[in-house]
Amino acid sequence: MQIISSKLDNGMISARLLIEYDDIVMAAGQQAAVQQAIVELSESLGVSDVHYASVNEMTETDNGDLEIVLEAAVSPQVTLGQYKGLKIKIGHNEDFEKAVLRAAADNISVEIPELIIDRQLDAIENEAKSEVLQSTALHTLADIYSIISRLNIELKDDKSIDEVWEQAMKAAENYIDQNAQEVELMVSSIKEVCNAKEERIFRGIVTRAQERSKLTADEIAAQVFEAYLRTEKKSLDAWRNERRELAEMRCREELMLKAVIKAEGICPNAMEIQQYAYELACSYGMNVDEFLSYVGEDGIRAQLSQQKAVKLIVESAKG
Repeated sequence: MQIISSKLDNGMISARLLIEYDDIVMAAGQQAAVQQAIVELSESLGVSDVHYASVNEMTETDNGDLEIVLEAAVSPQVTLGQYKGLKIKIGHNEDFEKAVLRAAADNISVEIPELIIDRQLDAIENEAKSEVLQSTALHTLADIYSIISRLNIELKDDKSIDEVWEQAMKAAENYIDQNAQEVELMVSSIKEVCNAKEERIFRGIVTRAQERSKLTADEIAAQVFEAYLRTEKKSLDAWRNERRELAEMRCREELMLKAVIKAEGICPNAMEIQQYAYELACSYGMNVDEFLSYVGEDGIRAQLSQQKAVKLIVESAKG
C-alpha cells in the first residue's frame, strides 16, 4: 500500500491511497485490502482507533491496482466521570436504563469530531426513512409528484420544484381523502391541479409504475423521505439540525461505553462469545458458523462487551 497523500486535522483523517494488486490478492479481495490499508494508514499517522472510515472515491487501474480516497474520524480521548452508583430521578413513564446511560454519558469529558456526529445523523436519518416507508400516503405523494413533474416537463410548464410539490400535495390530499385506489380517481385528482389531458395523465401513471418497479429500495426510501420532508415544510439540513442534539447524545453514550469497557477490562471469553453468537444466530434462523462468518467474532465481542458495560452501569445505579 502506498500513501499518495494524507492529512490529520482536528480528529479527521483524509487520504488518497494506492492499494497494489498483490495486496488485494494477499487479502483475498478488495474489501479486505481496503480495511488493511486503513489499519496501515492509521499506524503511519500514529493513531490506533479509527471510526467511520468511508471510501469516497475508488478507481481501478489497468494493472489491477486500486486508488481510493477516504475519510475517517480518530476516536477522541474520553475522560470518564461517575458511571457507577449513579442516583437517577426519572419520570413515571421514563425508561430507567436510558436515563442511567444518559446520565453517565453526560458525565464524560470529550470533544467529538464532526464526522462522528455526521455519521450518527446518517444513522438517525436511515431510521426515519424506515419509519416513513410504512406510510401509504407518503408513497402516494411521492408517486404523484413524479407524475406531475414529468407532465410539467412534457407540457413545457416552467414551474419551480416547490410549485410542483404544492400541486402534488393538493392532488394527493384529494386522492387520499376519497380513500381512493382506482386509477381513474388518481387521474381526476391530478387533472384538478395540472392542465393536461386525461390520456396523457394516465400514460404518466403507467410510466411511473414501470419506473418504480426498477428503483432500488434505497431510491424508493429517498423519494418517500423527501415527500415526508415536504409535508413537514422542512429542508433536509433543517431536519438534521433539529436532531443534532440527539446525535451528539448517542455519540457520547457510545464513547462512554467504549471507555468503560477499557477502564473495567471487560473482555468476553470464548465460551461467552460462542453462546451469544448461538443466541443471535437462532434469532436470524442461521447456524452459528454461518453467522460468525457473516458478522465476525470481533463484532460479536464488541456487542457482548457493550452489553456487559451497560449491565454494570445500570445495576449499580439507584432510581
